[in-house]
Amino acid sequence: MKKEIIITIDEELIKVAERYEAETEKSVSHFFEHAGYLMLARYSVAPEGGLSFVKGKASVQEDVWAAESQKVPEEQEACILRKKPMSSKQIVQAFAEYLHEYLEGVTDEYQWKYEVNPESYVDWMNPKLYSGETDAECNEFLECCGAALNRGIDEGNSQLVFEAIRLCMDWVGAFYDFRRGPQKGNETVVKEILENGTLVEFIQRNREHILAGNIESLDYYTSGWAIVWYILAPDRMVILGSREVYGLNKILVEFAEKYNIEKLPREINFGQLVYRENRRFIEGIKYVYTPKGKLKMYKKILKVLNSVKDMGGYTCCHEIDRKLFMIGQ
Repeated sequence: MKKEIIITIDEELIKVAERYEAETEKSVSHFFEHAGYLMLARYSVAPEGGLSFVKGKASVQEDVWAAESQKVPEEQEACILRKKPMSSKQIVQAFAEYLHEYLEGVTDEYQWKYEVNPESYVDWMNPKLYSGETDAECNEFLECCGAALNRGIDEGNSQLVFEAIRLCMDWVGAFYDFRRGPQKGNETVVKEILENGTLVEFIQRNREHILAGNIESLDYYTSGWAIVWYILAPDRMVILGSREVYGLNKILVEFAEKYNIEKLPREINFGQLVYRENRRFIEGIKYVYTPKGKLKMYKKILKVLNSVKDMGGYTCCHEIDRKLFMIGQ
């Protein structure tokens, strides 16, 4: 009696095989070979049987009478099925893939309603953009701020640089000390740098750090300065505040639970920007409070999001941080 087993190699099975290769350091062909043996042992195929691996229209027939005569030892089967712990590199890659798939399923529309303070008004901004709530208005506003800031650096125009910084920080209510929202310190810092005559050099230096990828060398990281760094190089940077970090950590917690990961690699052990009393605090995640620690966190997140950007075909990381913003609400 002749029997034939057909294993259809679809995209899902290919992913399983690739994961097997990554976790066991054995080849994909090794996976399919032993998958066939296991099927033979389970269904007791007769010596004259055949085994067919099919992918699309192509198929490979194998004479497996010899395989049937050799029973797969129980310990060998157990070894094949047992998962080895993932390395740190594999965990980081797996999280990037998980994050990509998760974000692909986010359909909520990004919404940010803003209105800048009249003190921030300038003659180079379209007055219609001083307030808005659509994605298009936000994009046009930030593009205008970025063009002015980069132009101010190139021309050595400290007043233009100051105006662009003040305006983009005010977009998130993060410029005026004590007068709007909980932000403190940005207005004082920016005005001190302006008054000592080094604002252009300060911003130019930080632009060079961004273009060179030296994120940890940036002078500041707050939600306000994150806007400044973003408009300097929107193709490289992200808008990253406590809400986006909270959204990212929510996904990270789900990932760790799914993969039964007790200790995260340092590359994705980001930390959080809020303390225990905040409603966005997540138990078990370290609170990052030092300026150096925040810059390290910023660099880690930026690296992961750039990987996701490449996977998903996003034009910039801001498309991703918008989704994190919606998740972190």
